[in-house]
Amino acid sequence: MSEYKGIRGWKVQTVSTDPAASLIATGSWASGGSLNTARAGLGGAGTQSTALVFFGSNNPAPSYVGNTELYNGTSWTELADGNSIRGYLAGFGTSTAAIGTGGYSPGGDSALTESWNGSAWTEVGDLNTGRPNIQNANAGVSTAGLVWGGYNPPGTPTNSRTITESWNGTSWTEVNDLNTNRYDTGGNGTQTDAITVFGTTGAGFVPSGETWNGTSWTTVASGNTVRTGNALTGNSTSALTFSGAAPSYVGLTEYYNGSSWTELADLTTGRNLGTSSQAGTTSETLLAGGRDSPTRISVTEEWTLAPTFQQENLGQVYYNSTSNSFKVTQQSIPVGTWGSGGNLPAPMYIGTSCGTSNTSGMAMTGFSDPGITYSSAAYQYDGASWTTVASLNTGKNNASSAKNSPITTTLNYAGDGPGTYSATNESWNNTSWTEEADLNVSGNAATGFGVSSTSAGRAGGQSSVTPPAGPHFTGTEIWNGTSWTEVSDLAASRRYAGGVGTVTAALYIGGDTDNPAFPGGRYTARVESWNGTSWTEIADLNTGRYSLGTSGTQTSALAFGGGTPANTTATEFWNGTSWTELNDMATARRGGTGNGSSTSALSVAGESPASPPFIATTEEWNAGTANFTITVS
Repeated sequence: MSEYKGIRGWKVQTVSTDPAASLIATGSWASGGSLNTARAGLGGAGTQSTALVFFGSNNPAPSYVGNTELYNGTSWTELADGNSIRGYLAGFGTSTAAIGTGGYSPGGDSALTESWNGSAWTEVGDLNTGRPNIQNANAGVSTAGLVWGGYNPPGTPTNSRTITESWNGTSWTEVNDLNTNRYDTGGNGTQTDAITVFGTTGAGFVPSGETWNGTSWTTVASGNTVRTGNALTGNSTSALTFSGAAPSYVGLTEYYNGSSWTELADLTTGRNLGTSSQAGTTSETLLAGGRDSPTRISVTEEWTLAPTFQQENLGQVYYNSTSNSFKVTQQSIPVGTWGSGGNLPAPMYIGTSCGTSNTSGMAMTGFSDPGITYSSAAYQYDGASWTTVASLNTGKNNASSAKNSPITTTLNYAGDGPGTYSATNESWNNTSWTEEADLNVSGNAATGFGVSSTSAGRAGGQSSVTPPAGPHFTGTEIWNGTSWTEVSDLAASRRYAGGVGTVTAALYIGGDTDNPAFPGGRYTARVESWNGTSWTEIADLNTGRYSLGTSGTQTSALAFGGGTPANTTATEFWNGTSWTELNDMATARRGGTGNGSSTSALSVAGESPASPPFIATTEEWNAGTANFTITVS
């Protein structure tokens, strides 16, 4: 009898761990020794096996300590206290040569700097501007450091700062400011090569990252899930950020490769305001302390990469000796499932949404029931429940939003106003809505895309402007934070399509048309791709539909639900080349809305075949590249 090896020319490999997409993707968190004193807003220095933490806010809050603890890779030992008590301070350096500076003490904002020599703290030169909430907003060693951002006291023009100060071992010097004011941001690196991401302005979360080259800050890619109080290890070309509040406490971990952020394995305990080993690396770091509620915690978790790494290959069959199972790698399709999420406070039909994952979404406007035509309601989702936030100034339905924007800085525009198509445009700062410049062309049922309240697009829909190709609209407009600009039209007019992406890389998915000659019929499977200049037709959906939900990016997207014309539960995945059918939703719906990524998405509300037709249910999509066990039945 021929062996499988002889037929195929290769044998099934035996490995002790599953292959991974990259070495960094093998990373995982494991429990470490608990701090002796639970606290948040503490300073940190050192590596994973020689970490130093100091000061902080302990229980019951607000109270502050000067405690210092040293980690040996297993447990924490208390050392000499500082000369002050304070929390929310910056810390950097090693376990034998560290700096603790700034923060908040019982006397108010602190500029105090103390130097650690391995056995005792000594007061040295003060910051030029005392400020708290700079834990993790620091980089460098005890003789060459950097601190940035921070909180402004109430009554000042803004609650957050852009100030950056450089330390030479003796004194602080103000250098070039951050581009975006922020506090409770994560950061790390050296005095000449640092990175920061996330945080809050006090009025809203900050999604963007910034890198420091020794002279100035440059804005770089935003993270996937915006949050505050995150920790970070690394530099401008290789960084790991983890934990935070978004606004619920999360254990999310993301890796930056110098151009974009990728989600990795989560912490076991979601929290914010902990500290990392500031001299650690993206392959070996820790997170100590923080809070997972108003209560401060002592939990320590350690991040490490797998000792051996095998590159994932599509279709690879192997034997995992640890789990005693044969597996196959399916790399290009994020096989996942839909699960129940929290209900909206009220039903919603043909509303719109934005967000970056299934733990951070926003839904707004639409019909709330057949008798209320123009809703101005807005809600935010934290992964478990929806919270009502400030209403829009103008009620509407069939509106659009910057689909890929975080829930703290988005845009709602166009739609149906009372008795007319709308051109109104409102921006959200996580507290309130502000009216901005109108679109050039009013309309409804258009597709929105974009990443923030200053970078968004609108394409297609229905308008008083009738294109030559049919009764629906082909127009595209781009928003730059100040005004809308008309750019190249869609190749085919339609409305009620799905959309994802940025102002330079977007998709327009499905939709319906009243043009009898339109290929594929009224409920179309057509998909067009936007490159910042023009639209190009690409591979069709498997199922033509309209009023569907979408999530993801131009190269990795989901399309779900919609009308065919019957309401459907169908879910499809786009890998940048073709569409693949995946697991269905639990509830068939159209006129719902969606947001998130191709691996972490929300399907929100809509119309179902049940009565009453408008629903408030949410479904959460969870997926990821997977190594599947081969079974025999």
